[in-house]
Amino acid sequence: MREAARVARHNTTQFHPPGGACVLRRGLGRLVQGAGPRECRTLWRWLVPLVFCAACQPALRVTVQSGGTTNGGKPLYMMVATAEEKQALLETYEAAAERLFKDPRDKRILHRMTVFPGNHHEFSLMPPEDEDLALYVFFTDPADENWRHVVRRPVPAELVVELGKFKIDRVIMSGE
Repeated sequence: MREAARVARHNTTQFHPPGGACVLRRGLGRLVQGAGPRECRTLWRWLVPLVFCAACQPALRVTVQSGGTTNGGKPLYMMVATAEEKQALLETYEAAAERLFKDPRDKRILHRMTVFPGNHHEFSLMPPEDEDLALYVFFTDPADENWRHVVRRPVPAELVVELGKFKIDRVIMSGE
């Protein structure tokens, strides 16, 4: 039982104590003891491919920085989608906003979020190998065409998106 407590403390998914019974972590931190080898094998059948798949293609880490005056201090939406550069640059603000809220969700949208001015937001996503990415920031009164930005292939490991009052001030790419 002491070993099972150690497992719970270290957030381990599976543990085989000396007695041979499998301990699985399920739900919101609840331990299920005495699970048989079948349940353990099922867990590993899903876990191992996910680990190897995640190792094949690095995730893109995106940091969004906004000041207190971004969008006049009001929350705004941001969307990351796959796109061809020409198509993304020709897309109107209204058409992109319609895609953001479309039901069922557009399959090209990789991430969408609400940005709260004055806060930093971070997220990761798996970029496609064969397509460019488009960042769309939906300001209430966008300045010029700086409400969107295209990231060409190869996609870098990290993006820092700096938001101004009503536009994307700068996108810093690193780890290419």
